[in-house]
Amino acid sequence: MRNTYTLPVDAVLLLGPTGAGKSPLGDALEQRGLLGRKCRHLDFGAELRSAVSGGKGSAAYSPEELDFIHGVLERGLLLENEHFPLAKKIRSVRQDEERIFTSVGFQPVFVRPGD
Repeated sequence: MRNTYTLPVDAVLLLGPTGAGKSPLGDALEQRGLLGRKCRHLDFGAELRSAVSGGKGSAAYSPEELDFIHGVLERGLLLENEHFPLAKKIRSVRQDEERIFTSVGFQPVFVRPGD
């Protein structure tokens, strides 16, 4: 008999310092799923790196946004509350390209801290 589990949430946020293994874990969860559920992995850092390297979706950003993203990556900074529109845009560019969230049957809610 196989045990099954139910997750009470539709999203998991992996937090940790650079090099902690968030990306490989997210990739593994996307490949294998989690407790019988499909997973999709949005690697925010990879999206930032892709934007500044001219990868998929980079045309969606203004030169000023790309300069800012480059500085974030160069200094290892986090996006603060005042940069919420850019964070939302980064997520939206990826979502528009691959429709990653709707393909697994749920629509994420992107909430600004304090709302």
